[in-house]
Amino acid sequence: YADFFSKQMLSLKFGVYSASYGLEKDKFSLFLSVQDWFFHEGKSDIEQWTKNGSMERTYSGKNQNGMNSFWIGGNGDWVISDKDYLSYGASFYTAPSSTKTNEEGLVSENGNEQQPLQIKVETKSTSINGNYNVFYRHTFEESRHLDISVAYGHNNQGPSGWRKEESPVYAYYNEIDMNAYKHYVIGKVDYDFTIPDKLAFNVGSNTYYQNISIKDMEGKFPYQETREYIYGDVKNITQGKFSYMFSLGLDMVFRNSNHVHKNYVTVLPSLSLAYRFRDKDALRLNLNRTRVSPSLEQMNPRLATTDSLNVSVGNPYLDPIISNSGRLSYTLNAKSVYLEPYVRYTYNQNNVIPVGELDGNIYRSSYVNGEHSHFVETGITASLPIGKLGRIMVTPYFQKTAIENMSYNGKSWGISTNMNLSYKKVSFSLMMFYTHYRYGRTTRSTSDPMLESLLTWSLPKGWALNFGLRHNAPHAKVWEMDGLYQSFTHTYAKYNSWTPMIGVSYTFRKIKKNRYKNYRSGSDIESFGIGIQ
Repeated sequence: YADFFSKQMLSLKFGVYSASYGLEKDKFSLFLSVQDWFFHEGKSDIEQWTKNGSMERTYSGKNQNGMNSFWIGGNGDWVISDKDYLSYGASFYTAPSSTKTNEEGLVSENGNEQQPLQIKVETKSTSINGNYNVFYRHTFEESRHLDISVAYGHNNQGPSGWRKEESPVYAYYNEIDMNAYKHYVIGKVDYDFTIPDKLAFNVGSNTYYQNISIKDMEGKFPYQETREYIYGDVKNITQGKFSYMFSLGLDMVFRNSNHVHKNYVTVLPSLSLAYRFRDKDALRLNLNRTRVSPSLEQMNPRLATTDSLNVSVGNPYLDPIISNSGRLSYTLNAKSVYLEPYVRYTYNQNNVIPVGELDGNIYRSSYVNGEHSHFVETGITASLPIGKLGRIMVTPYFQKTAIENMSYNGKSWGISTNMNLSYKKVSFSLMMFYTHYRYGRTTRSTSDPMLESLLTWSLPKGWALNFGLRHNAPHAKVWEMDGLYQSFTHTYAKYNSWTPMIGVSYTFRKIKKNRYKNYRSGSDIESFGIGIQ
């Protein structure tokens, strides 16, 4: 079976193309796909204001950016015998991007007369990622299984850029040219068995190794890390109203950051409880403890900001965060109506927070392990039928973030919506997501709702026309306040505002078979991102 899909603006400045091919036999399958996503000449209006001690700047201008994202990959499986099964996959991804910014404004120091200010910025980034994985399962007698997964991947990024500021008050020029390379290997082993009609057990080991090298004009920064997670799970499989699952893991991290060695060992338990009152409703409680490693952006020790008055570097010696979370929910599923009110609480220990101070008029910031943080969310998920046409799922929620020495109140609300409808040859889908505010210790940000809809009209012989509307949060605002340093940025991305789309798709042959397949992605367990600000 095969298909082709395209969707783009009439101006050809934004679009996506994809194609896929599938081959399925009784004991063998192969699936290939390719996608190209792009936007050109994405223009934005920018307004910025900063106050660094005695220096105040107000400036605005235009930003133009472009990006091309190309992905190709495939997976498949092979039923070797009744007891042996193999699946495999590979993917390749590249995403070059560039931006140009021209801004003009005013700058004053010590309350003196304002002087003209001109700012020009250019940045570029290359990105190449690959992932290759294999999964093997052996089935023993009495439904016991041994699963083995192996994956290898590489991520390469090359951000570069320069910034020039000119004014009678001061002049500034800075250039950054950086390359980051990452190789990782993942190995996972699981063994599961059951005591019939009583308990199910699973024990396993998950090994992760990464080697990162960051290079710039100052030299090379090496970083290696090995993680070993050993765990065991048990859950009851009895036919009753009460069910549970308990997991206990030992998480070990061995780090070498620029030849400084640090090791971390953490016990990670988790517990899930459920009580079913009747067939249609139940009460659930989930408790878990996890280790969260700092991101590459937070750990990168190289200068990644070009602003003359805002200098930020990462801290390569950050410790992991320990996250403790709980979720209590009640579910009701009756007469095609699904309701789930819930409350979720997260307590982060050894949290990674940004810290900064003014050095003259320059705000210098980095990251440290410091105050704990609390996060509470309560909401309700409702899935409702819309006649015989389809369903709509809506989740309104309220959030509260609390971090010691926080600059803002941490309160927010939001809503997410998914709707899928169909009538004869026409189908309609809608996705909308909105969060009023998002918080860090010293920052608050907001943006417009993200909305994407697609109307598909199926035509004879496998053809279909697609009509879409895209509204991808064109307005974005960011406030930052830390002592005597304050800033505000407003960005309006015109190309993201209520963009109409038109496209076409063609299915060469519909799926004839659909046997059970077990694909494992083997992709990286955390994002790899490094860029110029």
